Amino acid sequence: MNNLDSGGRSLPAPLGPVAGIAVAAAKAVDGFLVGVDLVPDDRDGYAVLEVNSTPGLRGADQHARADVYTVAARAMARLLTAGDHSAIR
Repeated sequence: MNNLDSGGRSLPAPLGPVAGIAVAAAKAVDGFLVGVDLVPDDRDGYAVLEVNSTPGLRGADQHARADVYTVAARAMARLLTAGDHSAIR
């Protein structure tokens, strides 16, 4: 069961304000392909709700301009082709 299946909503957000937060959250847990759930805070910003090591990409896929699954697979393939296996644990 995930947040969307539990009645949560996926809303589009401008990439600029959330990208840095999401990348910092992923780095904090030493993650490569993670799902970072963000919620609006009371200061017109965003707060990290959770970081998922096995993300469901359905919410991101609903609002993305590209196929999120293909983008993720290509990013992993580039790392592996370059010999960087640090993302695989």
